[in-house]
Amino acid sequence: MRYLHVLAAFAAMPWALQPDYLRAAVQILSTRAAGLDPPETEAALTKKREAEVQRQEGAIAVIPVFGVMAQRMSAMDEMCAGGTSLDRVMSNFRAMRDDDRAKAIVMHLDTPGGSTYGVEEAHAEIIAARGIKPIIAQIDSLGASAGYWLATAADEIVVTPGGRGGSIGVYSVHEDLSVALEKAGVKHTIVVEGENKAIVNPFGPLSTAGRAQMETLVKEAAKAFRDNVAQGRNVSSKAVVDRFGDGLVFGAKAMVERGMADRIGTLQDTLGRLGMPSKKQAASAQTRATFAAGEIPTIRAVEAALGDLGLSNAQAERFVTAGYAGLTAGDPPVPAAFDDQAKAHFAALRAQLARI
Repeated sequence: MRYLHVLAAFAAMPWALQPDYLRAAVQILSTRAAGLDPPETEAALTKKREAEVQRQEGAIAVIPVFGVMAQRMSAMDEMCAGGTSLDRVMSNFRAMRDDDRAKAIVMHLDTPGGSTYGVEEAHAEIIAARGIKPIIAQIDSLGASAGYWLATAADEIVVTPGGRGGSIGVYSVHEDLSVALEKAGVKHTIVVEGENKAIVNPFGPLSTAGRAQMETLVKEAAKAFRDNVAQGRNVSSKAVVDRFGDGLVFGAKAMVERGMADRIGTLQDTLGRLGMPSKKQAASAQTRATFAAGEIPTIRAVEAALGDLGLSNAQAERFVTAGYAGLTAGDPPVPAAFDDQAKAHFAALRAQLARI
């Protein structure tokens, strides 16, 4: 059986991770340890860094936090074919925090959580950066466990309409591999110096002392989790337990109602609020600039600007080609707000478009 050192480290690690994902990780680890690699694993490994690369949306830095989180995705990354390195996330964060060209930072989260290691320190660093520039956590579509822990450090949490988040809590797993090793013809002898050095190990049943040690570590990590969430959301630790579900996951609406998030919106909504125009807005802005210069824009540019006033593409085309009469003759009718503003002809609309 391969990768026993990784399995041992995995067993001893406290997790803030949704149980379904942890069970899947255990299955992947066990399968690979037995030498039964699925064919798609190697292909997936070649793309494992792709989700960790920041991108720039105009003056807004977007830092992805996708998949299972771990402080350093080394052996776990190799074994589980993907995930997010928290160290790399924070390296990107520091670079964007110190880059004057980045006017805001969006942490783009779609993660079930992961290892607790490094999350408390990352949370403190992000909290300390508040006030330098806006920091937004965009949950799209899952921000659970350690992912939600990290998100609460931001100035604001936004959840996509179909998103979910929460799962505040910590647990650890002990894997007893003794039977599997015996079937494989492998017998381990542990030689230690120190009475408690190997009280938690995967080569036999979990002892009472080992369980007590694991419980202590889990409780310490859980307290740090709750206290950090309370700090980030500006509530008491008791409120985190009472209102934030104490381990439950909630949808977007419930998260906002409970104070776990600030608003519901998509990533594009968030980028738009931070000043990143959509393609439609950019076209309209170009049309306004053309009018301001005393020039006549293209029909396509005018149609884009009319769309910002609430007209469909067909209505905009009729207006450009036939004036206001073309709108009144068409179906569906022109919106009332536009009807009040536009009047009879394309030329009369120029001043109105310049004020959009």
